[in-house]
Amino acid sequence: MKLILLLSNCSALDDAIEKVTRDVGSLTREEKLELIQKDSPELFTLLDSLKEKISELRNKLHPLIRRIRDGFLPTSKGVNYLEVKYRTFTF
Repeated sequence: MKLILLLSNCSALDDAIEKVTRDVGSLTREEKLELIQKDSPELFTLLDSLKEKISELRNKLHPLIRRIRDGFLPTSKGVNYLEVKYRTFTF
């Protein structure tokens, strides 16, 4: 019985939802950022995390992988771990 009430309430909510279309082309950069922050507050945290991973990939993993492939570092379990981590970031 509770399930039926929940479903009927969902249906009523769907009917009450109004789609709002907004022209963001006329907004300033600051207004767009405020809108994004309001609509998706987690986005900036995720983007910061992505930037950190890209930086790690470029500055740490890529040079190490290049040295491994060029034969300057012998392959071992730790080096295999780096290869897996590198492939995880790049694929």
